[in-house]
Amino acid sequence: MTDLFISYSSNNRDFVERLFDALKDNGFSDEDIWIDRKNIPPAAHWWMEIKKGIEGADNFVFIITQDSLESPICHLEFDYATQTGKRIIPVVYVEPNNNDALEALKNEVGKLEQYEEQWLGDRELTAIANNNMEAISMHNWLFFRDDDDFDEALDKLITAIKADHEHVREHTEILQRALRWERGDKDDGFLLTGIEVDGAEYWLEHSVDKNPEPLNLHREYIARSREVEDERREIARRAYIYGTFILPTLLVLVVAAVVVIVGAIVSLREAQREGRDAQSTVVAGEATRDAISTDVAQSRSVIAQAENDIKSLELAQQADVLYKNGNVLEALPVALAANAHDNPPPLSQSILADIGYNSGLRRRLEGHAFLVTSVAFSPDGATALSGSLDNTLILWDVEHGVELRRFVGHVDEVLSVAFAPDGTTALSGSLDNTLILWDVASGKAIRHFEGHTAAVRSVAFAPDGATALSGSSDNTLILWDVKRGKIIRRFEGHTDVVMSVAFAPDGATALSASLDNTLILWDVSTGEAIRRFEGHTDDILSVAFSPDDATALSASLDNTLILWDMNTGETIRRFEGHTAAVRSVAFAPDGATALSGSLDNTLILWDVERGMQLRRFEGHAADILSVAFSPDGATVLSGSLDNTVILWDVARGDEIRHFEGHTAAATSVAFAPDGAMALSGSLDNTLILWDVERGAAIRNFTGHTAPVTSVAFSPDGMTVLSGSFDNTLILWDVARGTQLRRFAGHTAPVTSVAFSPDGATALSGSWDSTLILWDVERGDEIRRFAGHTAPVTSVAFSPDGATALSGSWDNTLILWDVERGTELRRFEGHVAEVLSVAFSPDGVTALSGSVDNTVILWDVARGVELRRFTGHTDVVDSVDFSPDGVTALSASKDNTLILWDVERDEAIRRFIGHTDEVMSVAFSPDGVTALSTSCGRRDENASCIAGRMILHRIDSLDELIAWTYQNRQVIVLNCEQRQQFNVAPLCIAGTTTPLAPTLFITRTPTPTTTPLTPLPVWTPIDSPTPSAIPTDAVTPTS
Repeated sequence: MTDLFISYSSNNRDFVERLFDALKDNGFSDEDIWIDRKNIPPAAHWWMEIKKGIEGADNFVFIITQDSLESPICHLEFDYATQTGKRIIPVVYVEPNNNDALEALKNEVGKLEQYEEQWLGDRELTAIANNNMEAISMHNWLFFRDDDDFDEALDKLITAIKADHEHVREHTEILQRALRWERGDKDDGFLLTGIEVDGAEYWLEHSVDKNPEPLNLHREYIARSREVEDERREIARRAYIYGTFILPTLLVLVVAAVVVIVGAIVSLREAQREGRDAQSTVVAGEATRDAISTDVAQSRSVIAQAENDIKSLELAQQADVLYKNGNVLEALPVALAANAHDNPPPLSQSILADIGYNSGLRRRLEGHAFLVTSVAFSPDGATALSGSLDNTLILWDVEHGVELRRFVGHVDEVLSVAFAPDGTTALSGSLDNTLILWDVASGKAIRHFEGHTAAVRSVAFAPDGATALSGSSDNTLILWDVKRGKIIRRFEGHTDVVMSVAFAPDGATALSASLDNTLILWDVSTGEAIRRFEGHTDDILSVAFSPDDATALSASLDNTLILWDMNTGETIRRFEGHTAAVRSVAFAPDGATALSGSLDNTLILWDVERGMQLRRFEGHAADILSVAFSPDGATVLSGSLDNTVILWDVARGDEIRHFEGHTAAATSVAFAPDGAMALSGSLDNTLILWDVERGAAIRNFTGHTAPVTSVAFSPDGMTVLSGSFDNTLILWDVARGTQLRRFAGHTAPVTSVAFSPDGATALSGSWDSTLILWDVERGDEIRRFAGHTAPVTSVAFSPDGATALSGSWDNTLILWDVERGTELRRFEGHVAEVLSVAFSPDGVTALSGSVDNTVILWDVARGVELRRFTGHTDVVDSVDFSPDGVTALSASKDNTLILWDVERDEAIRRFIGHTDEVMSVAFSPDGVTALSTSCGRRDENASCIAGRMILHRIDSLDELIAWTYQNRQVIVLNCEQRQQFNVAPLCIAGTTTPLAPTLFITRTPTPTTTPLTPLPVWTPIDSPTPSAIPTDAVTPTS
């Protein structure tokens, strides 16, 4: 979703570019603003992308000029924004003449494109324009004319965009889901569930007199969601009542009846058989009774199991809603409670797997009696130091989260700590106006540094460890000789408290941040100020140099961070996302990311290059005062007002390595048959052959004159085929990277290529709406397949090579007889363009991914839909089956991949490492890994300038869940939370007395296979079976 969609005439692009840049300077990111030049990818369906952009935007900003009112496209955009109930914000750049515009539009009617005519239908363009102009006149206009004050108008625009943000964002979110429901034939699988329904109803109830108003579609969608949710809850309730009360009662009555009947039969037979042994009769009667008792016990066991199943599923659904809303800390114990069962629901397993893979809270370090002011990692990352208002420092074992020793010596609060570069000593600064140098091994004070006349707020070692710098409430900095504890020089220039100091990586300069709202860059050798940095509107609380010394980050009481150019002192970009003062900032060792800690109790990981939030960490119960990266960048520490230190995982556990080499987005990827190599095709017109194990490029293939859209290995791995926007295919020699031959025949871009199983032929699909079967050896066209009425986007051979499948922009798939080139059957079910198709390994089923955000599993023999997979929030670009056919992967424009359980229609886990549209995905031949591609970096014009490929690990659920049990700290749910989420055993606030016994059997996951080689973030499992988890599954595990 975006904050705004800008509709404009291309003749006014210069003004829109200026407006776009101004909005970015005021805190909006590229992802917050939808404009056509950056948000429509190559090969995309243009009008479909426009519609999706409008649907996903909170505000529709219409640039009013004579050109825009004379543009059919602008009127169609405005018309769709009105239909979808968007909040309209008219911006006047050039005052128009409506009559002239209508006359000009009459001349445009005969020049309309096909999609424009389809959208108009039976309506007249001038009638739509009239309605639009009337609608525009009813809104308050913002004036950006040449003689208007641009900055003043910009402030008004930003105010309008941000007005009632929560209401407008909810309007957009529910609209998008309602539209997917409507386009999916109103299938109940698209509806809201659980507390999502409650939230939507609350929004609807409080939407009276708000702009924009809810649409009838909103109301219908929410009403149907409530109806189905109530039905689901009633079914669950009845099942529970039936299983708990009615069925046991019926069983008792049946048993009683059986006993009576058996007794009668026994008596009758006794009467009929004189002389029968009485003892034998008694034994027979007892055997019958025992058999009936056994049946009753088994029935009760089945009922108990059903009760557990219902309860587990309800808990899993609660956990799912919590997790999707970002409440990971609460979701984890609820998911664990759902999973503590002999037959855990797939949903709870999926959540636990995601939490295991994703960044998150690894360990909480508790020991300080008061708030933690400062944290620092040792150079080897094995230990960490924390300083506190309890006047002490604690040295921690990072891996086990235990206190190694306590440093006592300060007579007042400790405000800052730092390790020496060799890790043998450490420095601390205190409210007692002194610094202490400590021996880390013994925890003893080596010497005191005295010289400041007020609190020492910050300390830092020089890179060589020979000197150190301190900043103080006396407004000065002091450079110290560490070995002698003597003052070398004093730095004066700030007019208020110095809150933070940092050495440049080369040690020649240093930065200081102050409550006077400025930073100063100092020459360390002379103590002279080189330049002053101004830009924050409030106190600056922290500063950090980038590893390359070129930039620096500052954190402020104004809730923002600023990235500075060290050479010029200019602001590069501002980072906004925290809702309270930013207290601490740190760069990752590679400089690509940075971390900030805030008084809003959260940490944010930032993409430094783009100023974007990558992820937010929540777990502290109070202000965060200090953050630090580990030397390998895989974990971070944070210290807080809640008296604790938390160790967090930063890196994602599923990412093995990244591949970088393309200068534009990689559109397609394929593994070699042996899995040792992989091939990627890119919008930069090239292919790259990769060594998968090392992540290194082996060679580049150049020859296409336009973007490469598809790549495929031959079955023997000796050759590869590529398709391109230059309308051709090229066959390449893998070993040499040279062209063997070029295939020409299509009259439009080639979108997909595939080898037959025997490698003798190949198939291609094209925007010319046809497929061509090629003789690979000769490069000749064998036959052409015609049947689609729109561009063909994807082709695939069946495992036996007798048939082939194609997907198209006409929303259908076609199964073809390869030998004859005839259509066998058509698959209909998607409500938008089909972008990717794949056969299962046995050829019995097939998968398709679509612009309608869904994946469909098809029965190939009958051409019918077996099940639909919903979970992506945007276009599904690519699908692939695992080699065993049990799971499948889908890649989406929502920047994620989803691993699916094909048989159960369940999402096993979501992969969220990409920061841009994921364009292609492929399983390795052994199914242990998968490759995905996207754009890795964009320039200021949002053009992709670097491709990204990620190699993902595909672990078993048991391995992931076992790891999660051991390595993710679990919060203890209080009584209110237990009752809210219905987690047994329930209790009364202030007591530990259960209200009801737990329904759950303790279940401890056991890895089914030997875990893969651990990543830096992936802590090895200590034993095959983790220690037993308590039955309520909410006790901290570390």
